[in-house]
Amino acid sequence: MNRVFLDTSGLIATVVNDDQWHPSAEPIWLDLIRHKTPLSTTSLVINELGDALCSLLQRMILVEFLD
Repeated sequence: MNRVFLDTSGLIATVVNDDQWHPSAEPIWLDLIRHKTPLSTTSLVINELGDALCSLLQRMILVEFLD
């Protein structure tokens, strides 16, 4: 099975409900999880995601995602 690289914009679209790409990203994410697709990313992507979600309202989204 092919490994999928998770980039910052895709992760933001996945976890932020009001992101313009969320309606497209969410079903893809759920499909990846359902099929137990191997996923990879880098610490830089996680750092960028944290920066993008640093507002108080979105901080818990990041915590939940990382868990």
